[in-house]
Amino acid sequence: MVAGMAASFTMVVSGTIVNVAVPDVMGTFGVGLDRAQLMTSAFNIAMVTSQLLSAWLVAAFGQRGGFLLMSLVFVIGSVIGGLSQDFNMIVVGRILQGVAAGVIQPLVMVVAFQVFPAERRGYAMAIYSMGVFMAVAIGPIVGGIAIELFHWRYIFWAPLPVIGAAALMGMVFMPSVRSKDRGAFDWTGYLLLLVCVYCLITGLTEGNREGWTSGYILVLFGAGIGSGIVLILTQLRDRPTLIDLSLFEHKQFAMTALIAFVFGVGKAAESGILIRQGEALQTASELTTIILDKTGTITEGKPSVTSVFGYAGWSEDEVLALAAALENFSEHPLAFAVMEAARARGLSAATVSDFVAENGKGVQARYRDNLVRIGNLRWLREQGVDAAMATADVAGIASQAGTPLYLALDKALIGVIGVRDQIKPDAHAA
Repeated sequence: MVAGMAASFTMVVSGTIVNVAVPDVMGTFGVGLDRAQLMTSAFNIAMVTSQLLSAWLVAAFGQRGGFLLMSLVFVIGSVIGGLSQDFNMIVVGRILQGVAAGVIQPLVMVVAFQVFPAERRGYAMAIYSMGVFMAVAIGPIVGGIAIELFHWRYIFWAPLPVIGAAALMGMVFMPSVRSKDRGAFDWTGYLLLLVCVYCLITGLTEGNREGWTSGYILVLFGAGIGSGIVLILTQLRDRPTLIDLSLFEHKQFAMTALIAFVFGVGKAAESGILIRQGEALQTASELTTIILDKTGTITEGKPSVTSVFGYAGWSEDEVLALAAALENFSEHPLAFAVMEAARARGLSAATVSDFVAENGKGVQARYRDNLVRIGNLRWLREQGVDAAMATADVAGIASQAGTPLYLALDKALIGVIGVRDQIKPDAHAA
């Protein structure tokens, strides 16, 4: 039981430990926030879907064999993530970690039911559940310490000593009972489950960014719901299936599953899996006065670049290419406008690293051993940037109800980009 709890605790910690490393990973591999979020979503999707593998693995390999196999899978995933020089391999490592975490959790629960007498099972499950919830909470703390003292790659190395110790204990103390009648694995049902969960979670997390009525999001929801319906239909057949739907005929089980689902949705929203920056909802509940921004209220909510100015020998295209490289790491509507303008001109984004976002101010990164920033005038002035040369150009942007974005290399202003949103035809009603 101790071996199982140690492994399960560590694997769940790995699920949230990467949250604090997202900016570092974005800077290292030059990916935007939309791709960096795959480190979290890939782990969670793999963990959720693989939990249904546990029963078959235990029947095929026994508790000990399944536990050791998943410990090995987790170690392989951690090594891939820790050594990877490509972001796609980071995602592969996270998927393997998620698969192991998903299988281990129900496996440990089954072992607890087998080794504890009936009157002690409730106590054992309470201890186990407490450990799992603690793991979710301390993951970001462990990740922050690892990054502060060492490097972001240590978020993959840190769990390995505990997993190794748990595997050794599992080899000695974990029971091993294989089922003589395990049946064939329901690969059709499992693939349908993967499609369903992936499409629904991706649709929920990307809906706000892509637009809830966009073709991409509607296709994701359609595929998710459709595969879910087909999954249920396939589980009604007589041969071995992935899910035993007859369990839901028991009211106690059905109500427990419903409560767990509602609780899980709440935790997912809180952690940003379903609603990014969902903590803003809690903050909003405490407000007494609200002032609405014009963006999306009296405007279309889709700003576009109207003008680009270069200074200190920088051309318009050079300014836009460098700005797009920085804004690639942001999800602000103005950032999308800059990236779209660069794509429209056929520009390739410059290569930057060490990305850092300053909330309400702008973003900064390293470009050819120089510090480059893009943001508002007040922030750049705080960094010692003189923007006097852009006064006339900024006045022209303001006269068109636009917003200026200032681009600086070290302490020298090298460009200004004007961005403007279109007024809605029915704006007078707002």
